[in-house]
Amino acid sequence: MNWRTFSVVTGALLILPFSAYAIDSSRSNLMEDMQPTITAHREHHKHGREPKIERLMDKLDLTTEQSQQIDAIKEEEKTQTEALREQMDVEKDKMRSLLSSDANSDQLRQQHQTIQALDQQLKDNHFETMLKMREVLTPDQRAQLSELMDQNSQRDM
Repeated sequence: MNWRTFSVVTGALLILPFSAYAIDSSRSNLMEDMQPTITAHREHHKHGREPKIERLMDKLDLTTEQSQQIDAIKEEEKTQTEALREQMDVEKDKMRSLLSSDANSDQLRQQHQTIQALDQQLKDNHFETMLKMREVLTPDQRAQLSELMDQNSQRDM
C-alpha cells in the first residue's frame, strides 16, 4: 500500500465517526423542522380532496333526493371521522412520547394496539358509510358504480 492510499484510508477512518454523529443529530433536527410541513400536508388532504367513492358517485346521475340522502350520510361520517382522527393524533403523539422515553416493550405494544384499534374503527366506519350510500342507489346505479370502480382499480395498477 502506498503512502497516498494509506493517508486517504486513515483520514476516512478518522472522519467517519464524526460524520455519523452529525447525520444523526441533523436527522432529528430535520424531523422537528419538517413537523409544520407534515401537519399542513395532513390538513390539506383532510379537506382538499374528495374520496374516490364520492367522485364516482358524482358520475351516477343521482336524483335530488338521492343526493340529499348521500350528503347526510357523508356529513354523519365526517363528524365521526374527525373525532376519531383527533383521538388518533393524540394516541400517536403519546406513542412518540413513549418511544422517546424509557417505556418498556409492553407499554409500547399496548399503545400500538390502541392506535391499530382506532385505525380499524376508521376503516370500519368508512365501510359502513359506503354500505349506507350503496343502499340509496338503484340496482342500475350500483352496477354502474361497480363498473366505475373496476375501471379505477385497473387504471391505478
